[in-house]
Parts: sequence; C-alpha cells; structure tokens
Amino acid sequence: MQQLMMARSAWSFEDEADTTAAPETEMVRQRLSPHLYYTTPPRANMVRSPDIDKSGDGRAVRITADDETMEVMPSLTASPSAPAFLSKEGQASSPILSAKDLRATATLRKKGSAGEVDNSLVSKSERRKSDKEKKVVYDIHALFDAVEQQDLDAVKVILDSNSVDINSLNAENLCPLDIALMTNNIPMARMLLLQGARESPLFQQGGCRLHRLELLVSEAEKRVVDLTAVVLNGTSGNTSISPAQLKENERQLSHWEFRHRLLKRMKAGYDHARPPEPPTQVTLNVASNSSLLVSFDEPLNHNGAVVTKYKVEWSSYQDFLPLSGEAIVEDIRHLEYEIRGLMKGNVYYVRVAACNIKGLGGYTVSTPPYAVPSSWRDVDGTPSRLEGKAQSLQILFDQVKRSRPPEAGEVKDSFNTDSPLQKKRISIKNLFLSAPKFQKGVKRGVHLACLLYCDDKVLVTSEEQLPIIEVDESFSGTSIQNDLYWLMKIAGTWEDVKLLKQDMEKTSSAGSTFRTKLLQAITTLQNSLGMQDLGQFFHRAIRAANGSLILTLVNTVRDTKFVGLGSAKWVSLSKLARRQSLPSTDIGDAHNMLIAAIPEMLMYKDVSTVPLPKGLYLGFLKIQVSVESVRLLVPHKMPNCLPHAKIRDCPNVSREEWEWLQNLDFSKSSSSQPAFCSAIHKAAKKLFSQLGLSIESAGGYRLYDVEVIEMSPSVSFLVLLPPVEQVCMAPGQADHLSESKDFDLLPVQIFETIHMNSYQSQIFVTYARLSAITEMDVVLAQQAQREAFSTEELSLAKEQLEISCHLQQNLERLWKGTRWVMDLITFARDKSPRPPVSATALLIPPDAFSRDLTPSPKPVHFQAGRGVYDNNNSQSTYPVCNSNEISVGKDNRKIAKFFDPNDDPKKNCCGNGGGGSSDEDSALSRSKMHTKSVSRINADNQDEAVQTPPPMTSGILRVYAAYDTGLSKGVSVKLHITAHTTARDVINLVVRHLNMAVLGKGKDGPIYADEDLDNFCLVAVVGSRERVLGDDFQPLKLQNPWLKGRLYVRVVNSKLAAIQQGQATAV
Repeated sequence: MQQLMMARSAWSFEDEADTTAAPETEMVRQRLSPHLYYTTPPRANMVRSPDIDKSGDGRAVRITADDETMEVMPSLTASPSAPAFLSKEGQASSPILSAKDLRATATLRKKGSAGEVDNSLVSKSERRKSDKEKKVVYDIHALFDAVEQQDLDAVKVILDSNSVDINSLNAENLCPLDIALMTNNIPMARMLLLQGARESPLFQQGGCRLHRLELLVSEAEKRVVDLTAVVLNGTSGNTSISPAQLKENERQLSHWEFRHRLLKRMKAGYDHARPPEPPTQVTLNVASNSSLLVSFDEPLNHNGAVVTKYKVEWSSYQDFLPLSGEAIVEDIRHLEYEIRGLMKGNVYYVRVAACNIKGLGGYTVSTPPYAVPSSWRDVDGTPSRLEGKAQSLQILFDQVKRSRPPEAGEVKDSFNTDSPLQKKRISIKNLFLSAPKFQKGVKRGVHLACLLYCDDKVLVTSEEQLPIIEVDESFSGTSIQNDLYWLMKIAGTWEDVKLLKQDMEKTSSAGSTFRTKLLQAITTLQNSLGMQDLGQFFHRAIRAANGSLILTLVNTVRDTKFVGLGSAKWVSLSKLARRQSLPSTDIGDAHNMLIAAIPEMLMYKDVSTVPLPKGLYLGFLKIQVSVESVRLLVPHKMPNCLPHAKIRDCPNVSREEWEWLQNLDFSKSSSSQPAFCSAIHKAAKKLFSQLGLSIESAGGYRLYDVEVIEMSPSVSFLVLLPPVEQVCMAPGQADHLSESKDFDLLPVQIFETIHMNSYQSQIFVTYARLSAITEMDVVLAQQAQREAFSTEELSLAKEQLEISCHLQQNLERLWKGTRWVMDLITFARDKSPRPPVSATALLIPPDAFSRDLTPSPKPVHFQAGRGVYDNNNSQSTYPVCNSNEISVGKDNRKIAKFFDPNDDPKKNCCGNGGGGSSDEDSALSRSKMHTKSVSRINADNQDEAVQTPPPMTSGILRVYAAYDTGLSKGVSVKLHITAHTTARDVINLVVRHLNMAVLGKGKDGPIYADEDLDNFCLVAVVGSRERVLGDDFQPLKLQNPWLKGRLYVRVVNSKLAAIQQGQATAV
C-alpha cells in the first residue's frame, strides 16, 4: 500500500479513492492503474480520512436530501445521473450497466477469466447469438462515474457504445467535459473533445464558473458536516434510529465526502489554471474568390487547462478596428476555419486566439498577415470544367428519355444503387431451374470471371475456382480494349443491363453480336449470385497461354449472406495462396493465372476509387504512345491520378500566385509568394525523388500554365511537363519509369473512367448511362432506316436517326469538356514556338528567395577605382538595372541576373550595370562617370576619401566565379547588399544563382547542392595578392587596397584559382 501511494504522488483522483473492502468491489480495488497528469495543482486539504474505510461505498447511490439543486436552472434538464433522480427512478433495468459493474467488467476484460476460455469452445452461431445478448446500454450515470474515477478505458467503452449523450448535465449542471477540464485530466479531456464534447453552456460567461464552484463546495461541506453529526449521534446512541437508517446515513455521508473532495479538487484546478498562450503556425490561404482558409496549431503551453476552442477574427484594417467578423471553432479535430462570404478583391487581416476554462488567451496574427480573396480564374476568366455539368447531363437525360426510338425499351428515371442484394422471387419454379454452368476448364475464347470478397475470404466454386462464364468461344478479334472500355461504362449502370440486352437483341449488326453475349454473361452472373451490382472491371484482361481472354469483375460484399449462390463457398486467401505454391501447379493455366492475380485485383479495387485528401498537388505527365492506344503513367497504388506530391492543404490558387507562376518574376512577389514558392520546391523535390529523377536533369521541364486542373472542389493539380522530346515513351523503349513496379501504364480512356468515378461519381454515372443508351438508340435508328419500305417510314426513321445522333453529339461535347487529360497531352506534345513557362526556378532551393518584399534600389554612381563595390549614397545619372533582380534576403539584398562575358554587353548592362568593376574599363569610368558631387571634392583630400570611404548601409557588389560553373569563364553576379550581409551570404547567393542560370540555359554544368556550399569561400584579389574573407566578415567593411581588386567565389582547396583567373582576365 505504501508503494501504491508513492506511485500515485502526482495529481490523481485515486489518491482519495474509497478503499472499502466490499465483496463486490474488492476485485476492482486490486486494479489500480493511476493516471499521471502534466500539472500538479494545490491539494486544497485533500487528505484521506480514516473514517472512509468504515463508511462503505456510497458513491454508486448518489442520494440527495432535496431537489433544490435541480431548481436552480429550470431551463435545463439534468442528466439521469443526478442523485435526486436516481432515488426516484429506482433500480435500473437489466440492460443498463451501472458504473460499478462497468469497472468490474473492464477488469475482467483485461485480466481474462475461465468463462472466456470456455466461450472459445462454443460454436460460432452460439457465440454470435450470445454477443448480441451481451450488448448493453450504458446510462449517463456510468459516464459521469467513469470520468470522476479517471477510468479512461471505461469512458472509451461507454463512448463507443453510442448510447449516451456526451453533453448531458448532472445535478450540479456540469457536463463530463467540465469535470475532466477542471481536474486537469488531459487525456480524458482530449478523448471527450475528440468525441464532440462541449463545455456546459451555463459557464460560458465571466465568473459564472467560479461562483458556481464556490456554491457547490460550500453546499457539499454543509452536507458533510450535517451528516457527520447525524452519524456520530447515531453510533453513540444519543438518538433512536434504526440500523438500516444508520447505514443509509453512512452511505450518504460517504457520497458527500467524495463529492466534497471532488468539488474542492475541481476548484483548485480552476484556480491553478490560466488563459492559454497564443496559437502557433497560424497560416492564411486564399480558399476561393469569396473565402479565406486559416489553419493553426495548438499553443505551446495550455497553462493548466486544455484548450477547448479557438476564436478567429478578421478585419479589413490592420488594427482590427472595426472587425468584419468573428467565429468560434469548437471542433479541435480540424484546426482550421474557412471564412466565407468575403468581398472579392478586398484585403482581410486575420488573427486567432485559444480559449480554455479560464478564458481567452492572446492573439496570433496569421502568416501572411493579410490575403485577398481571389482565384486563378480571375486572370483570364477561364470557365470551370465541371460547373453545371451535372445539371446539363440531367437535362440531356430527360431529352433522351423522351426521344427514344419506338422499338426501344422504357428507361427508368432513377434507381437505387445502395443495396447490393437483389431480392429474388421464390416459387415452385425455382426447383426446376438449372444451376449456372461455370467453366471448369477455360478454353480458347473470351470469358467473364467474378471476384467477390468479404474480409479475407473469396467466393469460389465447389472446385475452389473463381466463377467463370464463357462469353464467346469463337472470338477472333485482335484487341478487346474498346469492348473493355464499353464494359467499364456498363459498370456504372448495372440496372440497365437487362434493358440494353433486350434492345441489342433487336439489332442485327455484326458489332452488336459480341456485346450481346457480354450482356448475357453479365445477366447470368447477376441472376446466379443474386446481386445486381457486380462491382467494377479490372483494367486489363487476363491472357492465358492457350489464347483465352478473361475479363474480371471485382466487388466487395459486406456480408456473405448477400450472395445467393448455393453451390459456392468462401475460402480464405491464404488457402488459395498455399495451393498456388504447390510444385504441381500449372502457372500457365487460366484458373491459376486468375488466382495469382487476385492480390493485384483486390488492391486495384480498393485504391482506384479512393480520392486524394484535400489539397493542392504537383503532378507529372508521362505517356506511352502505340498504334492501339495512348497510355498514361500512374502510381501503382493510386491509379486514378497522376504521379504527384502534395504542395499544401488549400486547393485554391489565388490570382497573385497564378500570375507569379506564369511569369516567375521574383521582383514582383506578393506576401504569400515566398511560402508558396517554398511549398512548390519541397513538393518538386519529393516528386522527383519518387520518379527517380535528379533535379540537375530538369533543366528543360515546363509548367502547364493553361489551367489549374481541378479534379474536385477539394483537390487541384499543377502539372510539370518534360521537354517535348521526352514526353512520350515508345513501346519497348527502355525507360526506368515503365519498368518500375511503383507505376503502371493505363490507357487514357480507362484512366478517365476510374478518375471520374473517384472524383466526380455523379457526373460519371450519368454519362455512362447516357452513353450506353444513346449508342444503342443510334444503332436502333440505323437499323430502322435500313428496314424502312415506304417513304413515310423512311422519313420517320431518318428523323429519328438525326435526333439520336444529335443527342449523342451533345453528350460527347459535354464529356469532352471534362477531359482535361487529352488537353494536357495535346499541350505537352505541342512543338509550336509558343514560349513555355520554364519550371527551372521552381526547382531552386527556396532559401535563395526572400520572404520579405524588397524595394528597388536607389540610383547608384559607379565610382572609378572602386573595384569591389559602389557607394549607394553617392549620386548618379545612371540608374541600376533592376528588371532581373531577385529578392534574396531579409537584409534588403537583391541579386541581379548573372553576367556572361560571351553574351552581348548591350544585353547585360543597363546604365552602369554592365561596366562592372573590371580593370579594363576603369579609365572609361574615370572620364565619363564623374558627377558634380565628386568634382566638388578637394583634390588634396580625394585620395584620402578613396582610402577611407564613409560607412555605408548598402551597396552594389560584383562577385566573380572562380570554379567550374558550366558557364563561360569570367561569369559574374551583381548583388545589392547591406551592411549586415556576410561573406557566407554572398557565397550562398552566388552559387545558387549560377545553379539556376545553368538550368535555365540548359547547360550540362554541375549543380551544387546546399550541403556543398561549405566547400566554397569568398576571396578578394588584387594583382597576385589574395585575401580569404571569413564567413562572418561583412564585405562592405573592406578597406584599401582590396577595394581596387575583385571578389571571387572559389573552392576552398583551389588556392590559386582566383589569382589565375584574375591574371588571365587582365591579359
């Protein structure tokens, strides 16, 4: 017992647990697993009383003397756990489990019992029946008791049963979350919050909570004093009360002592708590042209009480006066909030604060601090591919239904696809119906197989083979791809199979014969299995060694009873796998090939219909073109989308971001551009890693700038395209992507089918149904035209054919508008001279770009004799060229376009920007670039002024590369730096910018990673003298004679590289 008390020295309710050795609770008391929590409030005189052991366990009774407590708040109904109500209701019915029984059950469940061992010997049917009988309904009293006892397991069991209202109130008008919060039971509070628990609405204002707690503590203390006096008088014989009444008084005393300790502990926890710290990682994104999305993380410190909600405020003014709106976020499972109904084009500032039981904490302003609701469509007014498509298809469906040929069947308006079980009429005739004939040996021809699975079991015939039905034994076609695509559309309208089969049997065209047999095989499977929905088709046919083709339907069923095939059985996958591993197995047999492909088919069924989580993604396009089809590279584990990497959670691309992507102009960056650029770079790096490509080989990659591909309202894609000559892979061509097990090549039509079924299922199902019906209507109208005799019949048939063809064309036009894949492929293969948007800048590390907006530099005079930098404070008549400058640091530095000595000097210079500080044109600088400010300097002091320049806050710096860049020798970079810029900053900027220049020009030069930057140093060279500048040295502090020389970036080990390059340039 002493060890137990030592182990529970932290803040735990079980310190004061009743230890009465009652027979029904002795087993529970042996299981004490106290929960330790993160803060330790004052104990508030919570001392174990020695009289508790004599008083018995009265907590389960919860009896109060009167109903005054329930009359305090008449507008609210107290929970069934209120003591007064328990005393009136009497004993609970048998299905209701009390808190004491719940804890005992949890103990037995953990420890195990002999009964459980015996139960394992019971048959499955009896065990299933007993499990149904064991389902109990917990009352709210059990939940309150489990929370007060800090029993996480018991609370989880009650919440999982979904039998109680988690926000019910007890006699003190407290809800379970209030008790967990004020006792600082953090795991319990989090569990309740994740289940949707809320604080009591009575304590949402000011000091209501503290005032109520003080009243409850004083009332409980008074009850304890009164009952203690009654019990003492009864035991001493001063009053004549019966033993039963005395025992009842002792139980009430035990209950109120526990309530008193609990309430004092709750008040101590409330007094100890403080408002939480501000939230962290408050990020603001543009969700649409009328909404913003703000996301945030929990505060670093909750200050003694779990955060229960967050307050979001937004305003058009930076000081948040006045507010444009505010909202309370109570769902802590999703720490984000979408601010809707905003004015397009207006600026909005956003901030977020956390709140706990003690009140509201400080605010955190979002990053960026403001945003403007907009969308990428605002740039050029691009219409949405999906907007209005569902309504247009429904209108077209009504037209098709009214305009069907007279000989066609009637189309139903709608059908129910929820139930996978088809009710079959049972009569005496069923006894004489023959069972479906499944193929035992698959011969040459086309067959239809069905793979049904439930959990880890697969439906097989008595021969332990998948159900296979012969379609056409004389099929002689070279490819079945078009028919498979047609079948995948049929899989979207299973209820119309019988109608389509009846209509198709009326035609006599050669192309309809094979499809009629396919529909007949599907109907046979539906009737034999008792299921209408047979699932979806596997994306490729299984081709056996004997030339047979097997088309496979894959579906999952919730219960094996949904399948009405009496001669079949359910076999585990492991058993089938063991049979496949036998040495005698013929791997070329059609049945064995089908069973071997089961894992791949099951995975395809599971992943092909799962959409991506909400967000913006960076995709990659690669295709393989052959005579028969165009195939698309897709991930093996997610075949309904392109290879991708996630950029961020917000799927929308704002107007400013889209304009920046189209121009990649870093000098015109918005407040959100740096974070956007960083997110894209991380996604590109991850995507190239998945594809097995190197960043160095991505010089010619392009960005698809026609549109943002919106797969659904919550999923959008930006797409990277390889160079035109690398977009296509020829069949048989060696390519690591086509040979990788992580990727598949799907025909474009198959991809569009599973993609639309995943992201736009309503549109796809309607299109699939209309496509099958209109195609059949055209065939029927053509046959009616051929069979017409009279002029009137011919005229009617011709008119019907025109109507059917017109409706079919309208359908294909609507469907074409949703086919972004074909537009993307056309753009990727286009060799027109239209300048593409190079993705090179997106692949450069984001550290090379600033997160702060930088103003353009002032006009600079390039003073003669200054070989290293120019004084930014001097006057000039020649402005610095800033059209190619890139913001690169918080110190207001800017990096200009690099200067290649082999390029035309007129292209490289603007004003004095191209003259550089080279020794050759120093005389020209002296004769032509003096200003009035320089001429006013006394000749006697001119040398001194040059030798001791005044302190500068910023300046222009030209740095030469003395290492292998892959560019021309003598290449240099012009920087605009401040007094805080260090040599290490200059090195990093120069190397990274020259990396970008190599990629931009498509050179084969080396690309240096961030980890290689430490191998470079910055040196100043004058003639044959060199000075290595330390990483922390600030170049603007250089003194003569180094001001007359040049700055070079070289490899640390190449000590003579800079001097040799300087001498070679001078010669």
